[in-house]
Amino acid sequence: MSQSDQKSSAPRAGVLMWALLWRMRREQLRYLLTIFVPFTLTVTVVVVLPMLSDDSTMNGADSSAAFGLRYGASTDSVAAGLLLMLMPGLVALYSTAAAAMAVRNVVGAEAGQGALESLLAAPYTPGGIAGGLLGFAVVITTGQWAVMSCLGVIAVGTSVLVHHDSLTLDAGYWALALGLPLMSAWAGASLALLVNLLFPRLSQPGRSGLAGSGGGLGNIVAMLPGFGALLALALGSVDLGAVRLLLIAGGATALIAVASLVGVARGFRPESVLGS
Repeated sequence: MSQSDQKSSAPRAGVLMWALLWRMRREQLRYLLTIFVPFTLTVTVVVVLPMLSDDSTMNGADSSAAFGLRYGASTDSVAAGLLLMLMPGLVALYSTAAAAMAVRNVVGAEAGQGALESLLAAPYTPGGIAGGLLGFAVVITTGQWAVMSCLGVIAVGTSVLVHHDSLTLDAGYWALALGLPLMSAWAGASLALLVNLLFPRLSQPGRSGLAGSGGGLGNIVAMLPGFGALLALALGSVDLGAVRLLLIAGGATALIAVASLVGVARGFRPESVLGS
């Protein structure tokens, strides 16, 4: 690639990103909103279940109570601690699922409709195409993370009000609860881009096997950072604390994102997508 091509790839990637976002808003917005249905149902179950049963006898009640007491819960420390640990993990998990679906939909649609071939015929380099797709995925997943985080805060606040409890959350917890899910979402988007650009058959609609069942293997791989964040929050919140857990788990997700982007930069070949 010439030096002039390298200098022009970034603005072209930005133009492509905004074009993809515009078309997604016009044609596929309903697909972006579907992820909020299972997320809301899951959050509702997590909030309501402790109200309907004796949560002091459930598995992990002691650690949940300890975490709730750490942040000022007194009336029902088990329910408070459980929500404080699980809610960021659920946001991380569903954000990576949303990233996987968004990337799969846009890559599969562009390849299936011949749009990638048109982009290569226009002044778009492979790096510009990959950059535009990455920017699209980051914007979409960040927006979905923001909405889910707001819903999570509302759910925790509702539970606290119902239990007539109170919480005092420090900056370390807020950094963990907001930062780790966002980093997981970005890592999931990077992994989804890696899988769908290097193994494009997984993004094609109507394929049989794994790819035909909602993304199959590609979606599972992209959701791994979300699964990891959920497990880290459930298992390490009490022992490690918010700041140490963020440094460890956040560092791992950052490495995943960087490694995925390096893989895309070194392995993306537009002809492999066109030939799929």
